[in-house]
Amino acid sequence: MNFFRLNVIVHIVGEEQLLRTFKGALERPSVFLSLGGGEYPALVKNKLHRKGDIPS
Repeated sequence: MNFFRLNVIVHIVGEEQLLRTFKGALERPSVFLSLGGGEYPALVKNKLHRKGDIPS
């Protein structure tokens, strides 16, 4: 059995309530993301980034 470590960075711009709903859904451990036709558990960590860490 193969195991993979997957890091996903999501950059989205949108309406504030939609973004809050999306963030809340990602942080709830009972929620699964659909990636490439399958469902995988996702752990979302909040990280503070220094200026220049994320390309604009």
